[in-house]
Amino acid sequence: MLEALWLYPPLAFARLGTSDEPLEAFYWGPNDESLEGTGKTTITPARSLVVGADGAVETRHPAARLRFRDADGLKPVCPFFELHGRWRSEDKTASEVQVTEALLASMGKKVSDLRWKVEVANLKPYFMTRDEDTRIDASVLMSGDEFGEKPLLGRSPAHAMQPLVPFDRHIPLGVVQLIRPDEAHPGLRLRFRPPKGDIYGPPNLKTREFDGEAYDIPERFLILNAGSSWAKWTPPREDPRGLPGFQFAADKNFVSLGLVDDTCDGIITCGLAGTELVARARVAVAPPHYAPDRRHLISIADGLKDRVGREEVHSDSYFSETETARRVTADAAGQLGEQKISRREMARVEIHDLLERVLETMGLSNLDAFNDRVGVHQNPFSAVTSGEALAAGERRAFDPPPGPDDHLPLVEAARQSHRRLSSLEIFENLLRQRPSLIPERIREPVDPSPYFDKRMPALMQGSSGEPLHLTRRQYDLLVAWARILRASTKDGS
Repeated sequence: MLEALWLYPPLAFARLGTSDEPLEAFYWGPNDESLEGTGKTTITPARSLVVGADGAVETRHPAARLRFRDADGLKPVCPFFELHGRWRSEDKTASEVQVTEALLASMGKKVSDLRWKVEVANLKPYFMTRDEDTRIDASVLMSGDEFGEKPLLGRSPAHAMQPLVPFDRHIPLGVVQLIRPDEAHPGLRLRFRPPKGDIYGPPNLKTREFDGEAYDIPERFLILNAGSSWAKWTPPREDPRGLPGFQFAADKNFVSLGLVDDTCDGIITCGLAGTELVARARVAVAPPHYAPDRRHLISIADGLKDRVGREEVHSDSYFSETETARRVTADAAGQLGEQKISRREMARVEIHDLLERVLETMGLSNLDAFNDRVGVHQNPFSAVTSGEALAAGERRAFDPPPGPDDHLPLVEAARQSHRRLSSLEIFENLLRQRPSLIPERIREPVDPSPYFDKRMPALMQGSSGEPLHLTRRQYDLLVAWARILRASTKDGS
């Protein structure tokens, strides 16, 4: 008997793309550590599922090369959500299983007894205006045997007096489709296909006055209500919803143009009729990933871990040489496995991974350009905001480039430095030699200074425009590791 249901993964990102062909699956492979390699993550094509119009699915084996765009543009990322559950057998043994037609039949149930619901929304206009009429929502209901595509049509509330999306119009927010199970693919799953990445606006867009170049949006997308509060909104003084700047398109008077894109996020639900069993997952639509082989310094997983596992790095047992931990690994074919290593070695693996991500993240931005922006815009603006006197360039993070022959000197220096420090042994020796390195050179979370300086992660912005910092857990992990290294150096171990 099924005791619980859940969807795997519990959170997935669909990525916009103009192509009709979904992106094939891939996984992160080993670092490129050849003699002339980058030292960074590689990507490897993986087995993919191809879905037909009737929901039938077939397996496509990986090609030699992965193509992220075709003649129609970037390929969208279309995640699958698989239905899993906890099964209790007659001998009371519990096991985790993938839900199939055969499993449901053993309970006297059919696929048609499953009730799927997908609800998504674009709430950015509503977040800004707090006007219910500016909500854009879409939902579909399906029984488990409806295998055709179901479009998600974004509309304003039916009771709206000034609907942002007129009642005879809609914004496509994606397509969902249940997969028809067969002998080769018995598991029950749903695929979410994101929209194209189009931008919509009101018909009067081209009559608005701009300081710069006007927005070039095709006429077929100018369908929104010019009388909506979103098309006339400007943030009240000292209202944090307008910060950081340029979160919404505005005219020369900083009044919203009423533009909306087709991104969204929402909830996928699956329940079994006649039971209280319900599974839920979240889907979020995001822009294309323009550097899919580069891992970010701070991931969503880091943010979640910071909430549930922050305190564990304060315990000596987290760095124990006698207690063991399980490390998930992947072989050359992408098959997952586990190995048992000491907790101390697991901590080293975690820190090494962080150092490698520092190198990869650094390579995603033009440090020289942002360093210049810091000197002429970011830090002076922060000074004015806080009421401090600051001369132009006074709090610049790094000195100006040395000469005209060095076009990107900071980028080159950072690449060499972080490539070297991505070796854990070199980083550990540096910590032994300089006990104060972490507080001096790494910005502590929630640091009160609004200025960009030389502390790491240097020249990178956080989500609200402030200098980026590590999560509290990441920072405390480095502090704890430095303390352990100093202690081991003193006792000669």
